[in-house]
Order: sequence, then structure tokens, then C-alpha cells
Amino acid sequence: MLKKRLASGTPDDISTIIYTSGTTGDPKGALLAHKSFFVEMDALNAGFPMGEDDIELVFLPLSHVYGKCSLYWVHSKGGTEYFCYDTNKIVEYFQEVRPTYMVGVPRLYEKMYAAINANVEKASGVKKKLFGWGIATGKKYRFAEIEGKRIPLMLKIKHAVAYKLVLHKIRDLLGGRLNFFSAGGAPLGKDIEEFFFAANIFIAQGYGLTETAPCGSFNVPAAFKFGTVGKPIAGNDIKIASDGEILIKGDNVMKGYYGNPVATKEVMTKDGYFKTGDIGMIDEDGFLKITDRKKDIIITANGKNIAPQNIESKIGQDFYVEQVVIIGDKQKFVTALIVPSFDSLEAYAKDKGIAFSSREDLIKNPAIIEFYQGRIDAQSKGLAHFEQIQKFALIPEPFSIEKGEITPTMKIKRKMIAQNYKDVIASMY
Repeated sequence: MLKKRLASGTPDDISTIIYTSGTTGDPKGALLAHKSFFVEMDALNAGFPMGEDDIELVFLPLSHVYGKCSLYWVHSKGGTEYFCYDTNKIVEYFQEVRPTYMVGVPRLYEKMYAAINANVEKASGVKKKLFGWGIATGKKYRFAEIEGKRIPLMLKIKHAVAYKLVLHKIRDLLGGRLNFFSAGGAPLGKDIEEFFFAANIFIAQGYGLTETAPCGSFNVPAAFKFGTVGKPIAGNDIKIASDGEILIKGDNVMKGYYGNPVATKEVMTKDGYFKTGDIGMIDEDGFLKITDRKKDIIITANGKNIAPQNIESKIGQDFYVEQVVIIGDKQKFVTALIVPSFDSLEAYAKDKGIAFSSREDLIKNPAIIEFYQGRIDAQSKGLAHFEQIQKFALIPEPFSIEKGEITPTMKIKRKMIAQNYKDVIASMY
């Protein structure tokens, strides 16, 4: 009976129904065929090494298409997977499992980057300079290596010293065997990509959605450009609509939304392209760059268009920031709701002799507010004046899945947060 059923199956049959995160509305069940995943695995096999000796540390839930596709791929190549059941212990798991590969979301890498740099902040001036020199040397060496350039003897010597004194410590923190990370779900800062690249850790940033099973494009070691989400994978076509929206067509695209033909019709063009809802551009070298979610674009009262995810990524790189949401649509200026990293903040307050009886008490302290103002200003360098945060509110508890404010993969549900904190937001205007 089993053999008969297997023999009757076709690549066009539905493999799974995966529900979208619902960041801009109610979740919808995407109907994904077997061939949808074949497209993805063929592209992964062509771009990345994976085999029986590889180990994946599984961070994403399998209800997420990104995690599910990765599971299929690693299994198909005979690799081993360890499941992370407590994301707060991720660094401990790196030490125990020593993975060669992991799929994650940008917020995870931002927190790693922030934690490493926070330790550097506490170091002496000499150690700070040594760390900065080590990262700069690592970048110079790795870019020369990947571009196939002749590496001068002096650079080889400098890199050997930098690796021994600085770079290997970053690799060791992540288990020492990591070949590459995979990142998707939101934009990842170019400086974070280059930071890990300097330590010989490649973050393959890609782009896709539940409806595209999941990837439409990704960077690979043989062809990448930091600050982009790579080139379109084989088996699909990506183009940009007149309003800047990214459109995708291919066998990886869903067959429709389960039981919802109206919603299906709304997201498909007449010539069969899926309307992603994201704004982007394809550069002169064929790499796709994401600007923001179409529905997330903030238009201020002064008519300025602002991409909030770009600002959130910059502020989120700070060690003392756990979560941040940018506000400003139809307003005169940009504000922010910030959830502090309370373990770090409480340690800072005790070190500075700042007394507090609760988290609510702590975030109202003028010294703490001034502390965050300074850190926001530092992280905002490079932003246009109209993109810079003019006011902010510190929030005493994290945005949560239970309150409908974030998804299981840490994506922000802006409408729900705006509703839950409408009084706080109003007070900043």
C-alpha cells in the first residue's frame, strides 16, 4: 500500500500547508508542492557544501518554512541536526554542539554582534585598538582571498597574528567549526556581515517568503555582495514592478492560499508573478537589494519616505537594546519604542550605583534615559536627519507572541504594537 501511494505521487502534489506569520494581516495557509522544495534544494546543492559530517543547530521552529526547508536539505545530504529548545542558551549550545551550519534570523546575529562588541567596550584602550586592527586585517585578507587576488607576504603574516590574537576567539565562541550561517526574514546590516566574514564565518543572506518555499534569492560563497540578498536562484524569475515591488515567478511559488481564492487572486499578477509586498531593486551586477516592506514604509507629515527596518537594524545592534520599533507614519518626526536588554541594563545600573526597585522604576531614571539617548545617537550615525529618532520611550517588558506583538521568528507586528502602546506613542507627540 505504501509503495503504491508513493508511486502515485507527483512533484505537483501538495507537500505541506504552511501559514504565513501574519505581520500585516491574518495568517494564510500557503499551499506548497513537492517541486517547490525541489527548486530550493537544487539551488542549495549548487551553492553550498553539505554532507554527512555536517551538523546543523536548529534555531527556527519547523512551522516556519525556512526551518522546514533547511531540515529537508540537511536530511537529504545525510547531515545531523540538534534542536535548540531555549534560544536564551544559544551560545551554550554552540559550545556543546559545535555546528558547521545554522539558519537564523537577523536579530540573532545582531545580538551576537552586540554581545561581542559590548565586551570590547569594557576592555582597555590597547585591547580595543588590537581588536579593531584584527577585524580590519581579517576583512582585508578575506576579501583578497575570495576575489582570487595575490595575497602579499606581509598581509599573510598580519592575518596569522590577527587570527591568533583576535579572530579565532570569535570562531571559538560559535563552536570553532562553523562553515556558514544562513540569514533571512529581515534585512541584516552590512557591517555585521563583514564583521563575521573577517573571522572566516560567512553569513549567506537570502530573501523569500512563506509563499516562495522560502528563498527567491541568496548569496553563495562563490558569488556574493554584502548589503544584498544575492542573485535569483535557478528555477525562478524576479523582476521589479513600476512601484518598486518585488515580483517572483517559478516552481517554488505556492499554488495558492488554502481555502482562500480571493486572497490568492490579490497576490498574483495576470502573468503569474507573486506580489511579495516588499520594495527592492536589482543592481548592475544582478544582486537583489531589499529596501523595506511595502506596507511598513513610513511617510511623515513632511512627505518623507522612511524604511523603519533599516533604522531598527542599526539601533538593534546595541548591546543594551533587546527590541525596537520605529514610529512616525503621518507624524512630524520619528520616535521609537525600545525594550532594554534588562540583564545588561541592571548590571550597568548596579555598577554605576543607580538604585532601583523595579524595571519600571529603572527605565524612568533620568540617568538611564540619558544613557540610552547617547547610545541611540551613536548608532544613528549615517542616517539622514529626518530618519533620526527625536524621542523614545523605554518599555518595561518585551513585545511578546502571546500579546500578538511579534511572530515566533521575532518579526514585528506593527499594527498590534501601535494599538497596545497607543497612549505611550501619543505622549511622544
